[in-house]
Amino acid sequence: MNLSMYASPKLYTLAMRVLYWPHFADRYRVVADLIPPGSTVVDACCGDAYIYTEYLQRKGVQYVGLDSSPAMVKAGIESGLDIRLWNALEEEVPTADVVLMQGALCHFIPDTAPIVKKLCVAAREMVIISEPIRPKPHSDVPLLSKLSKTFTQPLNDNGSYRGDRFTKEELQNLLQAMPGFISSQVVPGGREMVGVLHGQKRKTS
Repeated sequence: MNLSMYASPKLYTLAMRVLYWPHFADRYRVVADLIPPGSTVVDACCGDAYIYTEYLQRKGVQYVGLDSSPAMVKAGIESGLDIRLWNALEEEVPTADVVLMQGALCHFIPDTAPIVKKLCVAAREMVIISEPIRPKPHSDVPLLSKLSKTFTQPLNDNGSYRGDRFTKEELQNLLQAMPGFISSQVVPGGREMVGVLHGQKRKTS
């Protein structure tokens, strides 16, 4: 039996509600508020595409979701969304005004910089990265850490996933080291940080 929350859209949504309660809505609202109405948006590792259905659809964005989970892709397509099966390590990101990655960069620790660069290359205007943060290194309880790793393990993991999460300082340092860094903020509740970078594929007049 696959215990990963990525095996089922319903399980994924429930897990997010539990993990971020009572600030579940805040983690989406803070990101959605950064995206201009009418933008083209690519959501890399989109999961259940909740940010689109509950926040971005009303802003008239043109949305493409990318995910490695066949269950997420199937559910999205059945709901009429443009969701595509995607391997972050092997495939490029479609060009868009805004490229978003929410809660997935940690899957690529410690080799996260190439993923961020790939996102920036595809964005015309901005890249938004939103990640869970933990208080300090090595602060996890061993049993809870093991359960968390099992529950959050990507379906296409090749054995490299360690269940690591960024500290606030680690994520801040990563973002600020990237060309085009604009800003960062901690989401209400202190469980997640959002960073914004300039896109590298700027529009030409």
